[in-house]
Amino acid sequence: MNFMRKKLLIGDKIILKNNIEGFIISLNKKNIIVQYNNVKIIVKYNAIINCYPSNYKQLKHYSTKAIFFNKNYKNYIDLHQCLGKEDAINKILNYIDMAVVNDIKHISIIHGIGNGTMQSIVHKYLKKSKFIKKFKINPINGGITNAILF
Repeated sequence: MNFMRKKLLIGDKIILKNNIEGFIISLNKKNIIVQYNNVKIIVKYNAIINCYPSNYKQLKHYSTKAIFFNKNYKNYIDLHQCLGKEDAINKILNYIDMAVVNDIKHISIIHGIGNGTMQSIVHKYLKKSKFIKKFKINPINGGITNAILF
């Protein structure tokens, strides 16, 4: 179904391909910016499969970094450049959001071997994530954790 700009309003609830639900926070002739969880996603009009009018006008806080829907992304992240636990968790959170938005089901997180601190941080976060179905250390390289998303 192709939605035209005149049918959509800021605050409307929309469903995108991959069954992602969000709220419109901005529109222009080419793209729509949608709030999904705590991130904003830039989508084309043809990515919308359904729309519902909403009274949802008070938008939640979202990241200042936009994620593009249906863009080709790598299926791994490297945490070697992270400056600590918070930086690593933010990078993982943003990457998992991006993976969910783009329907990526298998990801790898490169945390390195070292003394195991970063691996522990990664595994602790993955256990809590509602998007991770299962994860395990890569059998070939112990410095990588592979995860499968729902």
